[in-house]
Amino acid sequence: QNAQVLQPIIQRVNQYHYDGLVNDIEAGDDSNPAAFTAYNTNLRKLLHNENPQLLLGTTLIAKTKDLSTTWQNWQGLAAGAVDFFVMMALDHDTIYSQPSSIVDTTWLQQIYYYLKKIPQLAGNPIEWELPTYCRIWQLNNGWSNNTCEYPEAVKLVHDLQHGTGGRIIDDHSQALNNPYVHYTDNNGVESYLYYETLPSLINQTKVLQSLQGNQCIYLSFWDDDTGEPQALWPSIKQDAIKLC
Repeated sequence: QNAQVLQPIIQRVNQYHYDGLVNDIEAGDDSNPAAFTAYNTNLRKLLHNENPQLLLGTTLIAKTKDLSTTWQNWQGLAAGAVDFFVMMALDHDTIYSQPSSIVDTTWLQQIYYYLKKIPQLAGNPIEWELPTYCRIWQLNNGWSNNTCEYPEAVKLVHDLQHGTGGRIIDDHSQALNNPYVHYTDNNGVESYLYYETLPSLINQTKVLQSLQGNQCIYLSFWDDDTGEPQALWPSIKQDAIKLC
């Protein structure tokens, strides 16, 4: 509720002539979930007082059960705390300690069906956010991983397939769901590269379209600063994905 915290945010929106803002807060107090709702409620009030047309969105950490991220009270947020949600359908692999996909169609479906069980969210615009970054897992005294960017992933796959980036063990880079390459790098370290290709991203959007039926889709991509595949948006339009 502290205006010294909230008011500079509104000033920044005005300074750069934004249409609104999106909160990306990814940690909170499970013992006090009302705090996150109150923060959004107060910020939205200030934003709308400044200009009723300015929109406030907040990111939701994707989940498929009630016990996950309880500090994000989705029901409370749906009761007028924000104007729309951004469903971060990414980072699924972070709950695992071994090579796993960043997103896959089964998980998308599970998120969607969990959302449908929360009537308070019905009617609230939800923007689906898919990943275009990549993750490299390496086995060295246990599995560890590092995020990488889409152009880096494309170059690595090209090098591996031409014998200069290491030795391929299993190449699933053409898979429509859960593309990856299992390989040993030039130092002999067993590694996995997971990243979403243009065909796999189109496949993900088609899954979302099929789940939502005739409803249009709000869609975005997290690209880690270097950009998604250049043909992504034209391909989405060409495949008749119904964007809002």
